[in-house]
Amino acid sequence: GRTILPNARLRDADVATASDVVRAHTYTRLPASLADSALPRPPLSDADVCAALHSLDAALRVRLATTDAVPPGMRLCGVHDGKVYLAAPGLYRLTLTAASGRPTDRWWLLAFEFEHAAQAGHEQLTHLDRAYLEAVHAAAETALEGEAAEATEPPSALLRLHTSLTEQALQRQLDILYAQA
Repeated sequence: GRTILPNARLRDADVATASDVVRAHTYTRLPASLADSALPRPPLSDADVCAALHSLDAALRVRLATTDAVPPGMRLCGVHDGKVYLAAPGLYRLTLTAASGRPTDRWWLLAFEFEHAAQAGHEQLTHLDRAYLEAVHAAAETALEGEAAEATEPPSALLRLHTSLTEQALQRQLDILYAQA
């Protein structure tokens, strides 16, 4: 039989593991690092979630006041629930967040909307198809994560984002005017 299936053997029994499972109904020798990552953590209480969001809000406000100033032409509409709400009047509105208030943490784009799309009639919304909005979103993400190579001091992520979205918003307004003409 061994010549036909030389590798088809059963492994020898692990007596220590079998003993643990029979005695304690669990495997007690699992490394703590594996157990911590494999076992779900208990959910946070509502008070813990509120405290974490208030802490994040405060950190985001400090970050906006110190290292990531809101660019000219962009308006801070509010900071709450761990999100920063910004708008460029007449152009777009967006929502950002970050993991903390550290200046090295990346900004994440949560929501984006062209203002003229929000105010436009149904016939104009056809110009804002899903593929186009996904391309704008991808360009915005690139602006948030990229660095300007040619500048001695690269512009902030918010300034790069504002520049990119302003160009996109103005281009969309021109496209709508052209379609209406």
